[in-house]
Amino acid sequence: MTIQPLTFGALLKRFRRAACLTQETLAERAGFSVSYVGMLERGERTPQPSTIELLADALELSAQDQATLLATARPRVRATSSDAQPFKAVSPRLIGRAPELSMLERTLSGDGPPLLLLTGEPGIGKSRLLQEASARATQQGLSVLEGSCHRRGGQEPFAPIVQALSDHMRTAPLAQLRAELDGCAWLVRLLPELAEASLAPPPPWTLPAAQERRLMFAAVARFLTNAAGPSGVLLALDDLQWAGADALDLLATLVHATSATPLRVVGAYRSTEIRPQDPLAVTLVDLARERLATQTELRPLSPEEASELFASLLENCESVPTAEVTEHVLQRTGGVPFFLTSWAQELKSGAVAGRVTQEVPRDVAQSIRLRMAMTPEETRELLGVVAVVGRSATAELLGVITERPEREVVVALDAACQARLLVEEAEDGYRFTHDVIQEVVETDLGTARRKMLHRRVAQALEREPGPVPIARLAYHYSRSGEHEKAILYLEGAGDHALAMHANAEAEGYYRALIIQLDGLGQALQAARAREKLGLVLRTVARHDHALEELAVAASAFRSAADPEGLARTTAQIAWIHARRGTPQAGVASVRSLLNSPSADNISAHGLAMLYVALAELDLATAHYDAQLVAAERAAEYAQVAQDRSLLAQAVLRRGTALHYLGRMTDACQS
Repeated sequence: MTIQPLTFGALLKRFRRAACLTQETLAERAGFSVSYVGMLERGERTPQPSTIELLADALELSAQDQATLLATARPRVRATSSDAQPFKAVSPRLIGRAPELSMLERTLSGDGPPLLLLTGEPGIGKSRLLQEASARATQQGLSVLEGSCHRRGGQEPFAPIVQALSDHMRTAPLAQLRAELDGCAWLVRLLPELAEASLAPPPPWTLPAAQERRLMFAAVARFLTNAAGPSGVLLALDDLQWAGADALDLLATLVHATSATPLRVVGAYRSTEIRPQDPLAVTLVDLARERLATQTELRPLSPEEASELFASLLENCESVPTAEVTEHVLQRTGGVPFFLTSWAQELKSGAVAGRVTQEVPRDVAQSIRLRMAMTPEETRELLGVVAVVGRSATAELLGVITERPEREVVVALDAACQARLLVEEAEDGYRFTHDVIQEVVETDLGTARRKMLHRRVAQALEREPGPVPIARLAYHYSRSGEHEKAILYLEGAGDHALAMHANAEAEGYYRALIIQLDGLGQALQAARAREKLGLVLRTVARHDHALEELAVAASAFRSAADPEGLARTTAQIAWIHARRGTPQAGVASVRSLLNSPSADNISAHGLAMLYVALAELDLATAHYDAQLVAAERAAEYAQVAQDRSLLAQAVLRRGTALHYLGRMTDACQS
């Protein structure tokens, strides 16, 4: 008799109870009815793969547990020893990781310490490399046993080693299993189901607990020796950060016994969830000191490797993303394989490419939220502040914003760095490790809280010594609800950008300024902002857009009986018509204003602007006599206004008119 495998329904119920969920809660999370979940657990319905994926997400299962759940829904065929498979989840092609693969090969060949630990932040590729270890071990003749821990309470004692043993026994042929259990009577204490299946009777006597524990550990080592392939046995263990002290004691015992047992162990754990006092950290220090363990920390993929991985993930995708979308995704994901894989899945599922760059995939966002949930409440609150401040913030600035003592701020920041949510920079700076993390954290803040934090950040920045950070103040005040301050700094930032010839930035600031002013009903001030926006658009030759903005501004100046504003705007419109090849329209707009009653209230400066523009239009239409008249009028008004710049423009256009009229002597004198 063999150990009976769990049915899908029984395993689903086990995972649900381990997650401390009721059927009602699971149904709500997964989007199903309670009755359907009940039928699944009773074996009355056969789920589809998509159903299993939704249930796994709701249960927050690891990749291996999800694969196990999926496998139980399929017809089960008992495997032979040659059928052993590495971790079952379908994985992308392994790209990069040359140093880690070299260490892995040394471990499998027995050249290095018997225990190799792969560590790093969630999603960095530890499990994928563990899969590669299993695949290579199988190819090299090692028997492979795989197990993993999970976050929730209720997991079996001695997990993940118990899972590795029981999964192996569930698929091993009966004759092979009986041979592997030879001399392993005390293994029944660890796996009582062996006695239930009449595979190994329990020891007939009882010993002190310490002695039974020692014999039980020895039985595990004996079983692994019996189960070893031609080259030995590999124990592949994932998510060791959640392993208990008992399991780690068993692991340490097995590692110490590798001289007698042909055992290699490759494990993975999240460095973001391990503190120096945790059982795993203590165990690793002891084993490393005895040269029985080594570890390597996985880093994000290089830009080239990330690009190659993303391309490989989309090889069969019907909707190929544009180069712009690809670049944006690569920049946001920061070389983290899990993030790249999730975005690729969004594309392959039919998501619109443009939307993919704006929305974080659900599984990525959930992964980040889980990492945050493991940090103290003070750290989570501080992360929200950092997200609003921007990609980088100093501890001093955060202390001012939160009004918390420096020590509390530093402790909270250290916890965020430990979780690899933030990374420390030079000069007391902290930044998010990935743009995606910042986006998820900021998105999860409520609207009111975001406004409040933007206001506090801006107020703190205003109090800082040194030059005023106009651009940052414009950004924060425009999102704080403080409209007067937002208007002040948006205009200042736009003017500064325009002076620096940063036309795109200037356009953005002026458009944001116009939105603020329009929202407050300040039409005249908005018209002046549109004047500046029109100048930017004219500078970059976006003539049609410039004319649209200036037409709105001119209408506002006309309604407000502001002849000076109307003159400035009309002169700009005229210049644009001269540049875009529609001078007749420009002439009509200027002469319409000059012939209107409003002209009597226009200053000499405004009239000089209009006549200079008219002279340019007359030049474009080859009306040189009219150009000469307009230029002379412009010069007269410029002298009255004492504007040397306008006077120079008028004189230049007068000389040009004289040249085309053949009056060369007068032209030279002009």
